[in-house]
Amino acid sequence: MNRLFLYPQEIANLDDDSTVVIHDPTRTAHVLEILKAEVGDDIKIVAINQGLGMARILAINEKTLKLKLFPISDAPTAKFSDEIWVGACRPQTVKKIFEYATSMGVAKIRFFKAELSEKSYLTSKIFESPNQEHHLALGLAQSGIYFKMPEVVVSPYFPTNPPDSPAFLFSISERQNLFSQNLPTLQQSTTLVFGPERGLTVEEEARFLQMGMTPINIHPSILRIEVALISALSQLHARRSFLA
Repeated sequence: MNRLFLYPQEIANLDDDSTVVIHDPTRTAHVLEILKAEVGDDIKIVAINQGLGMARILAINEKTLKLKLFPISDAPTAKFSDEIWVGACRPQTVKKIFEYATSMGVAKIRFFKAELSEKSYLTSKIFESPNQEHHLALGLAQSGIYFKMPEVVVSPYFPTNPPDSPAFLFSISERQNLFSQNLPTLQQSTTLVFGPERGLTVEEEARFLQMGMTPINIHPSILRIEVALISALSQLHARRSFLA
């Protein structure tokens, strides 16, 4: 973690002197073993949905961490509100998607039931609030610049309506990519659409194309979803930065 994360409910319970006590062995272990920090040291924090800042360690042991927070900056760090749509996939893959997408500033993550994805995936414990929030928070902590928790939508159905923003469907059979000259500059919020681990059927791809999505290829290889996600978001960022 680049920053220690604090949940909104922890910030809401701040004392009058801006101190907060965290009861979380995972985070205290990170401070002790990875950051090698001790009482009196200042560490970087991300106050989820509120901003970025610094905090001073007042007390720490294996189970508890007491911090004094300094003023938090809520300056926006993201210009775009990008979305990703992903066909339902295994819980272990969902964990990675949560962390990687959040660390790269995605504003909304939507999981949907595709023909080749298991329906049971959408009722996994990973979508229960504590588990979901934990992995999203890890993504924010790793990013070092984002602080807003993305919205997560889990649907047991295949989408019937297009997203509000321009959408790109990733298909291994397509030849054009995000750097193709015929595409716009993409200087607006964008939706990236991925199939499940076993892919989309021909019929499902056709349904997405009928919604007006643009088919895109990101690599000649067949990539794992989490790898395709990172590759696509990186290419989108590069397109915006260098080909604006």
